[in-house]
Amino acid sequence: MKTSIYVFIGLMIGWLSIGCQVQQMENYNEDFRGEWASSIHFSPSVGDSIQNYLTVDGNNSGLGIACKVDCPFCDCLITQSGRAKINTNTKTIQVGGTVSQILTVEEEPFINTNGVWEMTLEGQRYFKN
Repeated sequence: MKTSIYVFIGLMIGWLSIGCQVQQMENYNEDFRGEWASSIHFSPSVGDSIQNYLTVDGNNSGLGIACKVDCPFCDCLITQSGRAKINTNTKTIQVGGTVSQILTVEEEPFINTNGVWEMTLEGQRYFKN
């Protein structure tokens, strides 16, 4: 009986470690490090133009959703801070200890034809400042 419990626990730990590959974003891909701002877009819920912001800098990372244009983390509907992590299996990122905002990485950082760093999260294009 004890042997089967140990086997079950071992299998569960193995399954979890395979199914949940979470890493610090800057360790996964150094190109994520820095300050990012989304393209400006109109938000019906805010009734004005907004920008989203993402800073990837170790424990001092931050995420701001629906913020004032050209004012990082000002008057945001949602802000999160803490370590930025990425699940490499699902290509989703999380900032801090909360799961209220988990963003899907559709395109990892790359240098576009204008020579600017760009990435796509949840259909929004972000540009490195």
